[in-house]
Amino acid sequence: EVSQYESVSGKRPIIYTYFSWDASRQDIEHYTKEQEEMIDFWKTRWSNAGWEPRILSEEDAKRYPKFNQYDEQISKLDLLPSKRLCFYRWMAMSAATDGGWMSEHDIYPLHVESSTPKNMFVLPNNGRLTIYENNLNHGAFPSLVSGSSAEWNRVTAALLEYVPQHEGEMFHDVRALGQLNIERPKSFELVDGV
Repeated sequence: EVSQYESVSGKRPIIYTYFSWDASRQDIEHYTKEQEEMIDFWKTRWSNAGWEPRILSEEDAKRYPKFNQYDEQISKLDLLPSKRLCFYRWMAMSAATDGGWMSEHDIYPLHVESSTPKNMFVLPNNGRLTIYENNLNHGAFPSLVSGSSAEWNRVTAALLEYVPQHEGEMFHDVRALGQLNIERPKSFELVDGV
């Protein structure tokens, strides 16, 4: 069975991460080198585990249909620039992919057997958005997430709906996931697997 989550070669499942430079950093030269090394390490670890790693950026997030509207609302939150980018990753996965797997760029496949990627062409939970790191405050940490395109779009839209309600507050995607989980339980699958 061939899946939309396969690489062009058809031999590797695709894993995405989101990365964008935080240009507001004072230590930009050191930060740039450190981040490049981290991204290279992420790509190497996932590739060695049998995956095809791909990097999403702010340009991908801008393809989200309501990016400008939500970007304006996100800018009214009390967030460091790096935390604003947490919402961008959701928009990038929704707009620039056919769904699939996404991890933070500091999450690595440490215990993946060589046969495991064959099973990763089929998304767990019938493609329902699944988050693999539990947050004890009713939500989840989106450090490793899987879902179909429809699920990424559904949950992204739900998270962004909360942004205007929290103008001036420190409100980021982890808090939005917590609010979603409280107000609409079972909006996503939560598995403690990272």
